[in-house]
Amino acid sequence: MTAPNVAIVGSGPSGFYAAEALLEQHPTVRVDILDKLATPFGLVRFGVAPDHPKTKAIAKAFERTAENARVRFLGNVEVGKDVSIEALTGAYSAVILAHGAAAPRRHPLADAGLEGVIYASDFTRWYNGHPDGQSLALPSGAASVAIYGMGNVSLDISRMLMLDSQELAATDITEDALRALRREPVQRVAIVGRGSLEQAKFSAPELRETARIAGWRPVIAREGLSERDRALLEGHVTADDSRAQQNLEVLKEFVWATGQPREVEFRFGTTIEGVEGSGRLSSVLLRDNTGQMSTEAQLLVLSIGQVVAPVPGLPLDESRGIIPNAWGRVLSLDGVVIEGLYVVGWAKRSSAGTIGSNRSCSRETIANLLLDLGDDPTDPRQRIVGWKDLYRRKAVDWNGWKRIDDEELARGRAAGRSRVKITSRAELLKIATAENRRSALPERNKKDAI
Repeated sequence: MTAPNVAIVGSGPSGFYAAEALLEQHPTVRVDILDKLATPFGLVRFGVAPDHPKTKAIAKAFERTAENARVRFLGNVEVGKDVSIEALTGAYSAVILAHGAAAPRRHPLADAGLEGVIYASDFTRWYNGHPDGQSLALPSGAASVAIYGMGNVSLDISRMLMLDSQELAATDITEDALRALRREPVQRVAIVGRGSLEQAKFSAPELRETARIAGWRPVIAREGLSERDRALLEGHVTADDSRAQQNLEVLKEFVWATGQPREVEFRFGTTIEGVEGSGRLSSVLLRDNTGQMSTEAQLLVLSIGQVVAPVPGLPLDESRGIIPNAWGRVLSLDGVVIEGLYVVGWAKRSSAGTIGSNRSCSRETIANLLLDLGDDPTDPRQRIVGWKDLYRRKAVDWNGWKRIDDEELARGRAAGRSRVKITSRAELLKIATAENRRSALPERNKKDAI
């Protein structure tokens, strides 16, 4: 029996969890992990907030998977551009889509043409060093910020705006973002959401962490609260589920917060109906159950979720922002299973859940993939003439990533920081492909080159 070959498109958490499950459940499978960037880890590198190094530490487990002899990392290969979906499905026993939901869910407020209205994904990519996110410029004098959305991403962004610059400097936030946030310190943050206290998607530890930042006072805008939300805060009733109740216990502490010069305000049951300004944002129009009001803001961050970006050759459920699927098996728009094509992670179920949520999601897909593969897999990889030539010419392998990793860590030590991320695609590729270059640190964990 010939060993099956599986391609995973995307090297974020769901992709690595899929690879882990394949290696555990099939004794001979070989896995290629493709990513359009030269750097692996996806959401861990570019989505997790810089002040959460413990969360980023999951990358160590992903490294062990990548260094398995049956796994290859192939960075700098963009599916749909450098290689088609059709070519992949013809060259591998199965193809797993793990490329996530990279596009923001569109909102009309972003089309108002005002400087200072941005999407959360653009902001997080900027401060986390994504090569395609470095053109963002914060508006000058942005003392008041509104964030639309009641989830952990909103809390991440608020902390980046609220933390002292010395605390930020100890993280792996980019140099440009660090300088910008030092130059334009924020005085007030409003986190706005149309849902109730119980509907907020925060996790209690992140909510508590945000509320306890030195120099800031957390408050709840009480005038627009529903009767039930008031009763919850006053302890007359309990929340319907444990997650909401945990959040509620933290929110109750806000009532007694006093004595801090700057304020982070939580507005539940409130929509943002419009924006005002001449060329640049000056205020946002809010509506709650008391009516409409205006509040000052020079920056509005829309944190309302993300959707899958279109890829040539792939079906897309535009209403849900995901790849249509049945338990991980990709479906055509007519609802027919597409043989050999699977999906995991945000592309499968939408942009929700924690990093750990991707593990069970990926395992469900892999169980169905292995069931479909059956007992007689073939190795079609050798049928593609010139297939490896593409990888040799274009791809950054695991050794290339390690050279980047070593360089970033060395720059971090020189600057007294944990890491200094390299954000230029050209520089990343130059370092990754400099095989004879004298590295700032010894190369580690060498694998055979492609």
